[in-house]
Amino acid sequence: MIKNIKLRIKNFEILNKVSKKGGIVFFGSSYFAKMNVSELAESSGIGIPVYNRSFENLTIDKVDSQLSACIYELQPFRIFVNIGETEAADGKISIYDFINKYECLILDLHRHCKGCRIFIVSVAADNEYAREVNTHLAKFAKETGCDFIDISKTVTENGEYSAVKVFNMLKPYMRPFPVNFADAMQYIAV
Repeated sequence: MIKNIKLRIKNFEILNKVSKKGGIVFFGSSYFAKMNVSELAESSGIGIPVYNRSFENLTIDKVDSQLSACIYELQPFRIFVNIGETEAADGKISIYDFINKYECLILDLHRHCKGCRIFIVSVAADNEYAREVNTHLAKFAKETGCDFIDISKTVTENGEYSAVKVFNMLKPYMRPFPVNFADAMQYIAV
């Protein structure tokens, strides 16, 4: 597993050298890692580079080693952060410790990505741990100048999150300009 992470980081470092700065970065764990972010962005006509720098089973304890290799060089103007489903599945880290480490993550992003708007996306899990973490993250987002986006409304009948619905929920936050009426109708239609 560590070998795969190192290989993925190396791949992101190579991609960052040819990627455009000032775009949008998705950074997270398994849920974001499985989303075809670039394909969804391409078909949405966003017109801004969108990069997915997410890792399967990334935990809040391992996030520091990925930040400089995956995000800082891109200097994004928007970052969508989705960490926590691994912790929600095993519940090994206390919610207090998780929130403290999340705070360090957000402070590092603020420090290294000047002028970047940070969106904290709710944990993509449906259990008591995730619900409590999401409550804390929503409060924490307000305190740190971030925006909290609750994706729990996108859960399908079988209890899974729809990637297309989640992406469409996030789209209005990706635009560098105000959403016009035609865009708003597109977001509502899905």
